[in-house]
Amino acid sequence: MSQVIEFTAILKKVEGGHSASVDFPFNAKELFGTNGNVKVKIMYDDVPHRGLLTNRGGPCHFLGITKALKARIGKEIGDTVHIRLEKDLEERVVDMPADLAIAFETAPEACTAYEKLAYTHRKEYVQWIQEAKRPETRERRIAGTIEKLLANKKEPHAK
Repeated sequence: MSQVIEFTAILKKVEGGHSASVDFPFNAKELFGTNGNVKVKIMYDDVPHRGLLTNRGGPCHFLGITKALKARIGKEIGDTVHIRLEKDLEERVVDMPADLAIAFETAPEACTAYEKLAYTHRKEYVQWIQEAKRPETRERRIAGTIEKLLANKKEPHAK
């Protein structure tokens, strides 16, 4: 088990979007041995999340908080959140929906492209598919996933 770090922070607005960030008030190099990005397991108040402690330049790091994550933790820009985090040493695996796996059987090149993606991008594709409310939308998103992967798009919302 790695060292658990706790602190309280204020959610700050990220320019040009609906996401937020939290400044990491410690020196990542001293704590984790790197100035680079660090995979972390986080508890925002009592809501678990696996994320990335991202380098802002030099010893400064931050946690990015998407619009969806803000909703999960029930926070808005300017709110205070208690954070407990530790380095994430576990393998990151995205459970592939059965209908996506079936689609990959007919498009093995897309499957290969998907498997080469970073965890975060694989997770984004699966979430995009799973967020569809209607079966027709889900089918379109699976077809769109195949199309985007064949075009080497790393994210489902890439144009």
